Amino acid sequence: MSMRARIELVINDIDVLREACARLNVAFLEGGKRKHIRIPGLKTRLDVKHVQGVAYELTALAATESENTLLANMKHRIQQAYAIERVKKEARAKRMRVRETRTEDGVRLVLTAY
Repeated sequence: MSMRARIELVINDIDVLREACARLNVAFLEGGKRKHIRIPGLKTRLDVKHVQGVAYELTALAATESENTLLANMKHRIQQAYAIERVKKEARAKRMRVRETRTEDGVRLVLTAY
């Protein structure tokens, strides 16, 4: 039995989502108006659907419970990668230097004004 898994993540910048996918080494695919993310170990693609204005929603059809678990794990990884890339983009737009350091708990960003 298939189940529709929805990753509730507001994406306001599709370019930042592309950067987040590159950071996670997952493929961001585009063909015309359709956008997808291909996740290793998942048979179907994660759909990137335009909902309103500049907002996008990520959804996928999970065939098994293990795929649903994989989607839940990827949700957190995509959220973190998106947030990191968004902060870096905003900081650079404000002409700040960004230094990124890996920590035990995740990532630490240090922003410095020129």
